Amino acid sequence: MLDFNIKLHRNYLPADTEGQKLFILFEIDSKNNDDCVKPAPQKLNSYKVIMNITNIIKNMKIERVSKVYPVQSEIDPSSNPIVLGDVEEEDSSIFLMETSVPGNKQGKISLFRVNLACSRNDGSVISDTIKSQDIEISVEYSNYNAFAYRTDKEVMHYIQQRNIYSMIEQAENESANNINKAIKILKSAMKTAALLNNASMTKILGFAIKDIEDNNAFKEGTIKTLKSDIRTRTVKFDKNIIFTDEEIKKITGV
Repeated sequence: MLDFNIKLHRNYLPADTEGQKLFILFEIDSKNNDDCVKPAPQKLNSYKVIMNITNIIKNMKIERVSKVYPVQSEIDPSSNPIVLGDVEEEDSSIFLMETSVPGNKQGKISLFRVNLACSRNDGSVISDTIKSQDIEISVEYSNYNAFAYRTDKEVMHYIQQRNIYSMIEQAENESANNINKAIKILKSAMKTAALLNNASMTKILGFAIKDIEDNNAFKEGTIKTLKSDIRTRTVKFDKNIIFTDEEIKKITGV
């Protein structure tokens, strides 16, 4: 049976507020899923993990799904089931779902039910035994702000790492009009990487910034290499790194 863990970036949301963001983290541990891990090289991509969504609440939208560890990649959120792809053989595979949820009165609400399964490339499920149990995803709406704005540090870690790539794209787009502003954005990305204790990301961002400052230009090769490298330099959450909710909000805007 497929085993996975789920965390929400908030277990409480402000009541009576429409269109709020809710991030949901899914972690699949390969140790308990030997039948569905990435296969041998000669059979690469033979199997995929798929996510089945049922009983979704009205007006809730799944806006984005990303693999965020051990590498970053984007996944089509519009299909059901959602094809997550390969599961790593010797490590966890971690996915981040970004949603928009409807407003509601105070109280606990079920958002949807989810299960995972291992499928062949044609989408057919390999075996009924290689499935997960149905898990209900729910959130509590509260009028008490101290609850409603409390965030999960582990989920926020992966949101921030994914945001670094978005900051690089933002800097690239800004570079044609204002190279100093673009460099400032990259330095903010480097600061975020350092705060996350991601030494590898911090280092390659530093190299890229120096190259851009030395040449007073965003060279295509520099940015292309930077974007490619960033996707492979994610690190796991370290519970010893502590941010306050205000610090997280300032860094991420979430």
